[in-house]
Amino acid sequence: MSQKPTGQDRVNFKLNIALKCINTIKETQNKPVSKSSQKRIESNKKRIANTKKQLVFLSTHARDKVTRFYASNALKEIAQKVME
Repeated sequence: MSQKPTGQDRVNFKLNIALKCINTIKETQNKPVSKSSQKRIESNKKRIANTKKQLVFLSTHARDKVTRFYASNALKEIAQKVME
């Protein structure tokens, strides 16, 4: 039987998705602009926004304080990576 993921596992999974999207956006912006690259950038921005929404929900509605802590730190890390 597999165990349910803990709060920290859920947060780390969402954080990895967001960081992957940020890296993809940065790589795509360095290439010449085309229709497909613009679509790829917009798609990744939407994924980041959805991930942020999920992390905000976890940081405010999680039952345990540890999950709230990890979620708020993940949001800070995403914001820091976006600003670079």
